[in-house]
Amino acid sequence: MEVPPTEFAVQGLELDWPGVCWGADLRHDGNVWTKWQFRGSNGQTVRDEGPRVFVSNRYRVMLTKAWEGFVIFIPNGDKEDLTRAPKYYDDSYKFILSYGAKPLLMN
Repeated sequence: MEVPPTEFAVQGLELDWPGVCWGADLRHDGNVWTKWQFRGSNGQTVRDEGPRVFVSNRYRVMLTKAWEGFVIFIPNGDKEDLTRAPKYYDDSYKFILSYGAKPLLMN
């Protein structure tokens, strides 16, 4: 694939090794998963149940397309970009590793 598909584009697909890019819209804060949406350069938690379920389902759909396994890409974040702060990704990365995921490369 030349263009990464959305959760809508992968409906009905089964792939051997899909890759999922983890965004800052679903973050583990060290205790629980939180759902976020961005308004310009500001993030805010999603409080309404419908959109909260939509964020979770987006990742569920993407992670259930694998026949063999999947690769999760979690960016390092960028201290200069307030919308991609490293803290948005670090706890999610640690949580996913705690469930047995193996890193492909280390910094």
